[in-house]
Amino acid sequence: MTIRLVFEKLALGFALLVLVAPALMFFVWMLSLSVKYEIDNAAYPPILIPEHFAWKNYISVIESNRFGTFFMNSVIVTGLATLFVESAVLRQDKGEAVCGALFVVGKDDKLSAIDVWPGRQ
Repeated sequence: MTIRLVFEKLALGFALLVLVAPALMFFVWMLSLSVKYEIDNAAYPPILIPEHFAWKNYISVIESNRFGTFFMNSVIVTGLATLFVESAVLRQDKGEAVCGALFVVGKDDKLSAIDVWPGRQ
């Protein structure tokens, strides 16, 4: 293994660490907030791991009357976003340039979910 290859792997690892670490920290902080009591959430300095876990937070969310609504909303939004990206990728595989906007004016001046840029076909 050459020095250049080692340097490239180290640079890639460092770049991934710099990009992934903040997202991972936000996820850990979100989990920490979910198991703390309200008074612990407002503590200064902030506490990452509480002394006592408030598991009742999860129970109250699941028992709430709106949990099903929130869950279905998440499923619908995630599903539509995934379908949008997949359809854009499939159209790009066919050599078409896909518009980045969700709704664009189509060829017959009607709104369509995904359309190609005019003149790029």
